[in-house]
Amino acid sequence: MSVPPRDLLAAKVRELIEMHGEWDSLHQFVTLHWDGERLSYGTVALIDPHIHPDQYPPLMIRMARERLGEHPDDPPYAYVLQIECFGAVDPGPDASEEERRRFDADRRGRTFYKRPDALEMAIAYCVDIHGRFWTAGKVRGKEDRIEEHFYRPGAELSGQFIRALKTVAATTGVIAHGLRPTVRGETWN
Repeated sequence: MSVPPRDLLAAKVRELIEMHGEWDSLHQFVTLHWDGERLSYGTVALIDPHIHPDQYPPLMIRMARERLGEHPDDPPYAYVLQIECFGAVDPGPDASEEERRRFDADRRGRTFYKRPDALEMAIAYCVDIHGRFWTAGKVRGKEDRIEEHFYRPGAELSGQFIRALKTVAATTGVIAHGLRPTVRGETWN
């Protein structure tokens, strides 16, 4: 199996975030498909805003399973979750104990949107079947500045969305592409 160049997947993730032109829009779960020459979109599922983010991981797993069941001859090569979220600038090393406590409480309670310094962001997360991970994002009011990142397989990244995407992609790699299972970047023998 050929592996698409890293830059090709990065361009697809950037394309998705560039297409995000309307704020307060629905979140999306997207499958990307590689035919050995071209990377294309497969399933694009819009996520109802009444679904709590804690339910996204089982939803993504179910949608991936359905896609594989309905189209076994065209399995996804990568998965993307595009969301809108709020964040706040980390208080930094000079912050008071109270500022750090409040920031941590807002992070854990998902209440950044209530802060006067909150930033509204659109972010696309992408993981391929090899565990490579890309992000592209922009801040509302600063749409002309897209920030992109790439992480190699095995990178220690946290968050329920990231873990779910990694799980779905790794499982697809094993089931549909014949890859060997991995644990923390190491292949099982």
